[in-house]
Amino acid sequence: MYNFKYKRWFFFKSLKNVVGHHHHAQMDRMDVHFQDGSILSIPQWSKCYLKLGSDFFIFQKKELEKQAGQPIHTQIGS
Repeated sequence: MYNFKYKRWFFFKSLKNVVGHHHHAQMDRMDVHFQDGSILSIPQWSKCYLKLGSDFFIFQKKELEKQAGQPIHTQIGS
């Protein structure tokens, strides 16, 4: 899981327990998927800013290791 931080106006909002996100460019929408199976759709995504931290990188690395069935070595999150 990772934190999904986005900003539309002045302040960043932080969403926790995120397990995935998907950008729908044609609909200008971002869908954020949570651990409990729920989904949050953020409309007018082109007006937002996104900030993903190192927890997102580590989450992706672990998912890739599961798929590959072997460790993936990096300088971050090793």
